[in-house]
Amino acid sequence: MKVALVDIHSRKYVINKDLSAGFGTTSDYGNSLLSTLLIRWKRNNVKIPILMFGYLARILQDNGHEVEIITTDNISNAELYIIYSSLIEHKSEIMFAKKIKQETKSKVCFVGSFATINPDIFTEYSDLVIVGEPEQALMEFKDIDIPTGIVFSKSIADLNSLPFPYWDPFDINSFKYGHYISSEKVFTTMITSRGCPYLCSYYCPYPTIQGKKYRKRSVNNVLDEIEYLISNYNVGGILFRDPIYTLDMQRSLDISKGMIERGLDIQWACETHLDKLDHNLIDTMFESGLKGINVGIESSNEKVLDTINRKYSRKSHMENIIKYSENLGIKIGAFYIIGNLTDTKESIIQTIEYAKYLNTTYAQFTMSTPLPGTEFYEDINNRIIENNWENFDLYTPTFSHPTLSSMELHSLLKKAFSNYYLRYKWLAKYFKFFFKFYKK
Repeated sequence: MKVALVDIHSRKYVINKDLSAGFGTTSDYGNSLLSTLLIRWKRNNVKIPILMFGYLARILQDNGHEVEIITTDNISNAELYIIYSSLIEHKSEIMFAKKIKQETKSKVCFVGSFATINPDIFTEYSDLVIVGEPEQALMEFKDIDIPTGIVFSKSIADLNSLPFPYWDPFDINSFKYGHYISSEKVFTTMITSRGCPYLCSYYCPYPTIQGKKYRKRSVNNVLDEIEYLISNYNVGGILFRDPIYTLDMQRSLDISKGMIERGLDIQWACETHLDKLDHNLIDTMFESGLKGINVGIESSNEKVLDTINRKYSRKSHMENIIKYSENLGIKIGAFYIIGNLTDTKESIIQTIEYAKYLNTTYAQFTMSTPLPGTEFYEDINNRIIENNWENFDLYTPTFSHPTLSSMELHSLLKKAFSNYYLRYKWLAKYFKFFFKFYKK
């Protein structure tokens, strides 16, 4: 049968549905000139594939099905449409499902993070909603006689059992991650582990979606996929999408040693926790092609971090690791959250000043957002003032803050971006870094 994997994009902002644990992110930085430039830069430099679709495409293809990719609301002749459900585009996704049901006899299935957390939103418009990791359920789809209703798919216990993603139906040359990976490189994403045991699951959606149990692929399985991507797709850049790539530091070290031993010519980036980095690991990862690391700082105020169960590093360690990495030529992207429940105007300004002090290559500021399924969402449910799920986009105030108005929060978010990027110290460092490490 012919199966369409559907990734609808309709909003004016840059949409990356695979981020934020699959709920998706936008790029609503505001209306200033700086905001416009940041949005334009991101539109031209960041396009992350939905990694789940790569796996589903392989499973369906191995089962004898024909796979196509749909990114507009144009109906094809597919017998089954599998629509990815995101938080920030779910209205368009539902509208397309309604269109399919009105104009065809094809079946509609929803997968993804939002459908996993709120399946009832999608049941009216589909034949099937898969809750959980859909790979297991899709492995059992042999023909058009698929189940209906809500199907609970088990987590993949052995990640080595997953086939390598099938990127043939995708426009792989359109994928890009210009923060760290050269635009001349064919780029895609990989995941070497799922799940995160850290207590910051209080607000972080990754453990909600992937579970708290840490599941990891073997070193050789990871290295084999990198070789597969190079030989089959000429991939030269990879972003590892693990919640904490170096959670098992020895395993991460072994992967990098394996890249070096196998002679894998690859640029790569990852996200991790600063406590899970040391000089020896950084040296080896850099030698294997590491170009960038994303890290969560969240807030400079330890009392604020305590209230969101954030495991924080000693500032001396953070500063040492960031300086050491950037001196080698590894870019660092630091993430900050403003408007946490116990934040004050003073604590937010303190965080902005600390971000400026760290002066990392990139800084990302987002609004504290109670994402569905998290304990944070349950704890402040009575404070939520936003009833449009698409506005849970990390840039919109969604709950009544005890001390700050929505206008003040917007103003502080704007202040964070302008105060950070419109500085001589950052501009001088960025261009010095660029010419020293990327224009040799």
